[in-house]
Amino acid sequence: MKIQIIKVIMKKLLKTALYARCASKEENKPSPVESQLKELREACKDSQIVKEYVDEAENGVDLNRSGLRRLLKDAKKGLFGTLYVFDPDRLSRNYAQLLQILKELEKNGVKVNFLRGGGPELQFQLMLCNSMAEYEK
Repeated sequence: MKIQIIKVIMKKLLKTALYARCASKEENKPSPVESQLKELREACKDSQIVKEYVDEAENGVDLNRSGLRRLLKDAKKGLFGTLYVFDPDRLSRNYAQLLQILKELEKNGVKVNFLRGGGPELQFQLMLCNSMAEYEK
């Protein structure tokens, strides 16, 4: 029984999703979303990429983005166990919202990896944001 559970968890973790977002789309120029996806695909070349979520010409403060909504819905369904994002501000430019998204993904067993900007500084900023939110309750 335990071995089966471990196999299910490992299989889910090996399934990877990618998320890319840009705020604007300029004609006659390469899409920033395509640049992000190219780097994300390269970083995940040894993973099983099951889905790519994209929000193009979408504001990073608005949580009502179609790609983000689908991503969160699919995470809840357990369709993937790992999410790669180019930079934390691609998920949200608002730290409270970013923390909310990360908590929801974590609750659904999704590990989030950032190619850039996801180091100790982000952890510290999110910790401060979470502390302030707890204090305001």
